Amino acid sequence: MGKKIKINQPEIFFSLVILMAGLFLIIITPTGANNDEETYTARIFEMSLGYLIPNSFLGEGRNYPVALISDSYRQDVNLWPVDVPTWIEQAKVKINWNNRDFDSLENYKTRAVYFPTLFILQAPVMRFLGLRLDLPVVFLYYVIRLSYLLIYLILVFLAIRIIPYGKWLLGVVAVAPMSLITATSISPDPIIFGVCFLFIAWVLFLIKNSTLPISRKQLIITCAIILAVCTLKPNYIFLLLLLFALPNKGFLRKWDVAILLIVCLLGVGISLGWTYLASRVVVNQLDMATDSMSQFWSLFTEPQIFIMSISQALANNSITYLHQMIGTSGYNYWPLPITVYIFYPIAIVLAFYSEENKNTLTRRQRSIFVLIGLMNVFVVFMLFYIANTPIGSNTIIGVSGRYFTPFLPLLLLPILITKPVKKMRCFLFGLLGLISIIVIATLFMAYHVVCGGFWFSGQACKLPYYKNWGPETFISAGLFKGSALSQNIIIDCQTISHIEIWPMKNYEKDKNILLNLRTGDGDLISTSTFSTNDIITNDWYSVDIPDVVGMKGTAITIEILPSGKQDLSQFALGVFPTNEYTKGELFIKDGTTGKSSTVDNDLIFRYLCEKP
Repeated sequence: MGKKIKINQPEIFFSLVILMAGLFLIIITPTGANNDEETYTARIFEMSLGYLIPNSFLGEGRNYPVALISDSYRQDVNLWPVDVPTWIEQAKVKINWNNRDFDSLENYKTRAVYFPTLFILQAPVMRFLGLRLDLPVVFLYYVIRLSYLLIYLILVFLAIRIIPYGKWLLGVVAVAPMSLITATSISPDPIIFGVCFLFIAWVLFLIKNSTLPISRKQLIITCAIILAVCTLKPNYIFLLLLLFALPNKGFLRKWDVAILLIVCLLGVGISLGWTYLASRVVVNQLDMATDSMSQFWSLFTEPQIFIMSISQALANNSITYLHQMIGTSGYNYWPLPITVYIFYPIAIVLAFYSEENKNTLTRRQRSIFVLIGLMNVFVVFMLFYIANTPIGSNTIIGVSGRYFTPFLPLLLLPILITKPVKKMRCFLFGLLGLISIIVIATLFMAYHVVCGGFWFSGQACKLPYYKNWGPETFISAGLFKGSALSQNIIIDCQTISHIEIWPMKNYEKDKNILLNLRTGDGDLISTSTFSTNDIITNDWYSVDIPDVVGMKGTAITIEILPSGKQDLSQFALGVFPTNEYTKGELFIKDGTTGKSSTVDNDLIFRYLCEKP
């Protein structure tokens, strides 16, 4: 009989949660649906051909396979559900690298400039499975995601195993919905999160075992983890300041300090050197903003502007950052149920009362942990202020709450001073399992079921969903005498009861507008009349219609025109500047000639689904 594994061993429990939940998330998440998967896939593809410098191959012309992006969820402007027939069609798409032609390639440049080690294991996978065996792109995504998940699982397992206290707290952070969603994406973030957790755990391990001088083995491991941290994104080099929490007497000899200092300087040099080398190529090829240097110098010449910007960002977005740190779907397209944002903080509290080992940090060490955690959060805002925020903006653009996840243990572990409560872990097990099930079910519904993204939010299902929503870009289409707007659509639910439109101009009084629904053959289904007196511009206006029942999957036309040959020249409806509805076209009837012509725009509309 082998040694029996205790069920309360945290490294085992959290590894199982990561593995089981991760496998589901890998499969149910459509290709390209996670944050920046497209650009990271492009970097992996380029490295699979032997090019380490980003865009040294892709930047030379049409060199990127269309197949790697054609079925990406990110490319769907309406985020339609990926049902079984759609998935089967996507599963037929292959790179066909050996039989490529001009039409199978396109211009694409990656923004992923990070150190090659973050993609080095995935590049051979792309080379062998994607280019040599010609595995369908969908399965290629699954395998690469699995590779990141396994790396994350190993790093978290080691971190929880070696950390002397805070095992349950670190584990709860590692299986947060956002951590799991990130761990199952094609992204360097699973490695970044895992290495940061491991570095923090290792520093605590050294502090705990500092009664004797550091051993050669411990010194070698410390140097290796330092170099690993320096090959992450460049802002993570500030995490090395945590080494100041190590005891300065009786633990590190002078030559130990010298070695650590040399390794830190070497690692920082590698990080900054690579970033400079790779960024020069990307900045030049992508024509990125040249205001970064001005923003950088403003930190010294006008620091009050940065302080006001970060204050405004925190005031406006603190709740959003918190939600993003706990968990959201890729690009925040689909929110998680409110129960997740209630249950997860409770899980954090339960973790505090599940710990057995006592916090042995001194007051000085606790202060260092908290200060470095806050400093790293501050650095995130500073970098986005320099690189991503336009000059003159009163806030900071591009910051996501998930960027703070690796620093969360630095803020929580120092305050872990509670005593364990009997059977608290049982409640923690159940709660984390419930959270994982809710997240998986929610994302499955959002990605694969019509109106599924609205089921857990309590919101009414209104289709289509517009990914590229920007009212500042809308253009207007007038309703002159004799004119009409006709938008062809495909109904995606069984019963609809309202049509919503977007008026942009209304200086008319006591005028009436007709909204007709017609079949594909032009037969009238229903008609509704509404007055210009009730309309507010630049907002959704809902037109009540008789229920349209049992027409899911059929084509109809929304026809909008002046009632009774009236002239509504001072009224206009909003139209997208581009084609933002993929299942139909907009026709505009000219009031003078009476001729209808199709345009490349789409009417801004949506319909209410009563029965999906």
